[in-house]
Amino acid sequence: MVNFHRCSHMILVADSGNLESGVDLKTVHGHVYDSYREACAALKLLEDDGEFIAAIKEVAILGSGVSLRQMFANLLISNTMSDPLNVWEHLWEVLVDGILCQRRRVLNDPDLIMSFEDLKQLCLLDIDNFLRENGKCLDDYKCMPKLRAENAGRFNNILIENEFKYDRDEMKRLYEEHVSNLNSDQLDAYHEIIGAIDNGVGSMFFVYGYGGTGKTYLWKTISYKLRFEGKIVLNVASSGIASILLPGGRTAHSQFGLPMNLSKESCCKIKLKSKKAELLAMTSLIIWDEAPMINKFAFEAFERTLQDVMGDVDPTNSNLLFGGKTIVFGGDFRQILPVVPKGTRVDIVHATINSSYLWGKCRVLKLTKNMRLQYSSDPIENQKLADFAKWILDIGDGIIGDFADGDTIVDIPPDILVPCTSNPIGDIIDSIYPNLLKNMFVPNFFEDRAILAPTLEVVDLINDYVLSLIPSISKEYLSCDSISKCDEDAIVDHRWITTEFLNEIK
Repeated sequence: MVNFHRCSHMILVADSGNLESGVDLKTVHGHVYDSYREACAALKLLEDDGEFIAAIKEVAILGSGVSLRQMFANLLISNTMSDPLNVWEHLWEVLVDGILCQRRRVLNDPDLIMSFEDLKQLCLLDIDNFLRENGKCLDDYKCMPKLRAENAGRFNNILIENEFKYDRDEMKRLYEEHVSNLNSDQLDAYHEIIGAIDNGVGSMFFVYGYGGTGKTYLWKTISYKLRFEGKIVLNVASSGIASILLPGGRTAHSQFGLPMNLSKESCCKIKLKSKKAELLAMTSLIIWDEAPMINKFAFEAFERTLQDVMGDVDPTNSNLLFGGKTIVFGGDFRQILPVVPKGTRVDIVHATINSSYLWGKCRVLKLTKNMRLQYSSDPIENQKLADFAKWILDIGDGIIGDFADGDTIVDIPPDILVPCTSNPIGDIIDSIYPNLLKNMFVPNFFEDRAILAPTLEVVDLINDYVLSLIPSISKEYLSCDSISKCDEDAIVDHRWITTEFLNEIK
């Protein structure tokens, strides 16, 4: 089903006497608006944002006021609403939910009464705090109502302020807990990295280890140590899934403004003397996980940007590796390498980080002990896990099977195969989700299980099969048929992004 957006087109003719000031263009039905955007909204020239209003109202049925305000802040950050002020005016009574109760509890005054204006201000303050966690603030959105009192912190920089919000006592507790559990490989890497930071000598490290060797655990330990010492560490990853495993993690693209189309001359979208540049200048360590996934030009662009940023602080930094900063990359070359459209194997290898000129200046630290094998007290079970881990590594190293022209057939051990009948999808689901209808309301039943599928088509088949088993009334949700405004700056030919094309996407 197609959800069409209608857009009106009008020609506005301004009186020549007021053309320079634009007063006539801002005047609608005798009222002079502050901006052209507000005037266009009054004339109904903008999209009505009905889908966002409906979405927030639907979430309000079960969601808390805090979650609604966070949802509204996320919509502001993604720049998807055509007229945020209109959405605010429609929903402010919903968005202030819970604020009065919370104030009564804090002030220990069950009879407290607040005016609508005070409720709005507290709601806007809450939204502003959510925005600040993502490097934005309410002042960045000129169409939104303003706070009566400025929401300022210790620094005149939201990004730096956020990095000093961590509870240092909690960070110290977590650090002491984690550092005591490091194995010998992790300890060696830990001391190498911390030593470089303490010496103030910028270095480039690559922590190389396959899945299960504790790279993420090492990242957390180092992050907790630096944060309880009052230092700034930026955790990024090449993919969104990997970034959520890091404390305070973000994707490298969002944190460093990496361009979508990379080349040898690329630089990050960070301006000198900007808030992001100030943050990088004060950062003690940058951890970049899953580095082999991204093109080498990204690291080279980031190095050039850091040299410019740190060179602005001290000209001698312009000639130092990464501007004199300590950078720690991590990952496993057995896993996903950079995607090169229509690229050959040689093209893909040439695009990886170890093909960059930076690699010659990198110190490689290896993790070789599989931490996932140490949690069982059963030696037989441990041996099975060790054999399975070795089998996986042997596949990654390409030493299983008889290779011919780069292809080989790998025999799967029968003990990890699901017995197959005439319905393979049903067999997999019965194996992973036994007694689905009986257990579907058991807490954590779905949390502890997952089916990994190689393609989106298989995902659809599995989802459709599971939904067919569940006795419930279906509800159809319509998707938008226009490009999100946060993607407008992407280098994409919009002519081929038709309504029909968007409705084919799954």
